[in-house]
Amino acid sequence: MLKQLSFLVALFLSNLLIVCGQDWQTVRSGRIAYFDKDQGLVKSLRIDSVKFDRDSVLYPMANIQQIGPNCITPKGNSWIGKKVIIQNNGVNLFFNNNNDTIRINTRAKVGDSWTLFEIKDSIKITAEVKSAEIQPVLSEMDSIKTIGLKVYEKNVLKEHHYLSDKWLVISKNYGFVWMMNFNVFPEVPNSSTFEILESFNLIGLSHPNLGVQNLTWLGVHDYGVDDELHVVSNTWNWSVNPGYRNEVKTIWKILERIESIDSVYYRIERKESLKKSIERWDNISYTFTHDTINAVYKPDFLFDKLPGEPIVSDYGADANVMFNEGAFIKKLTSYMPIQKLSIDSCWYYIFYDGGDPGYYLKGLGGPYYNWNEIISGDDRSLVYYKKGAATWGTPLVITGVQNLEKENQVKIYPNPATDFVTIENPTGRTENCLLQLIDMQGREVLKNSITITNSYRLDLSSLTEGAYLLKLENGEKQISRMIIKKD
Repeated sequence: MLKQLSFLVALFLSNLLIVCGQDWQTVRSGRIAYFDKDQGLVKSLRIDSVKFDRDSVLYPMANIQQIGPNCITPKGNSWIGKKVIIQNNGVNLFFNNNNDTIRINTRAKVGDSWTLFEIKDSIKITAEVKSAEIQPVLSEMDSIKTIGLKVYEKNVLKEHHYLSDKWLVISKNYGFVWMMNFNVFPEVPNSSTFEILESFNLIGLSHPNLGVQNLTWLGVHDYGVDDELHVVSNTWNWSVNPGYRNEVKTIWKILERIESIDSVYYRIERKESLKKSIERWDNISYTFTHDTINAVYKPDFLFDKLPGEPIVSDYGADANVMFNEGAFIKKLTSYMPIQKLSIDSCWYYIFYDGGDPGYYLKGLGGPYYNWNEIISGDDRSLVYYKKGAATWGTPLVITGVQNLEKENQVKIYPNPATDFVTIENPTGRTENCLLQLIDMQGREVLKNSITITNSYRLDLSSLTEGAYLLKLENGEKQISRMIIKKD
């Protein structure tokens, strides 16, 4: 009974705080927010700088924006406007691309209304808090307020205006839950500008990490042991003599995963078939491969940029784009390429036939693409995957490959290691081998001739911390494995 009473009191106090209004904030520095529109294009919001005066002035990350009929800039306003002013009275001010003001009263209670936007003798938009309650936000329970809009043109209520059915939703701890791209507010959605007015909902947040996060290079290559990727690639060109078509079917299976401070190492079993067709279908040959390969992935500075964040170089500017497509997080590169072609501040779109830049999938690799012309083309498709217990697609069946030799089943442990590793030979035969250790800069740090019967103990105590490629060669075969040295 006491527990039930305590719960009711807590619930009453929570709702009382909502009703009385709280000093909420729509946008905060020190964290990144991600929004999308109906599981589609992801927009990111990051505050790059803050100025403190009587109020706090927040400057969001720049975006590539159109600033004239034929003029683009990589240093344009954020999609929410150039800046946000957080006033001490709880009013948050946003500014569109004409420097007009949008006012969000975060302390308003249910039934309170105010002028959200106004252009004298033209348009007036009022806002009213329609409801205040506790609801899940990014799987966490939080207090939220729903704000409805009304539009007046020359003081006449426009009930059927495109903004009259729009909503803004803010939460106590996470800011905007449902918002619009204020940089073009209140432009008509069907206008011919580069950016149109749309509504976006919150799908992810950093610090704490909740929901969707930026897809990074390590996130693309986030595999577990026994995961499989089945990929089909085709390249063809009938305009050359002789014309050809190559089809490659590949199955990757993760055998080992080792993490170091800034990288992840994988040992991968590869089964592959190559079908070559010369002069269309007149001459066909097959090649089969079955081996193990090593792969090391580290953070990629350019790929890891936030979606929409300008990547500016001496040759042009670009931005990555990311899509939230239900179970898939997809990231593309080479989005909106522009180039500065004059001495003024204008940049221009680059129109060229550069093929499909390709996309990458969270935990499923890439790039995957489809560049298809009449007489030539290049495509690469994921046709099946196994991730833990989850599967998708139709698995490939590759016949004609030989089983891996038992020598490739050499065990090396512990890995990561501090002082030594043991190399275990499953054949039990005495082997004379050349052993090499190569660091990640390609430098040979150790080279010894050794003899292995059942096992060999390799001393690592003199090595610095990091990842090394260990190679064993007996004159007939070569085995390579990645090992991690820890202090």
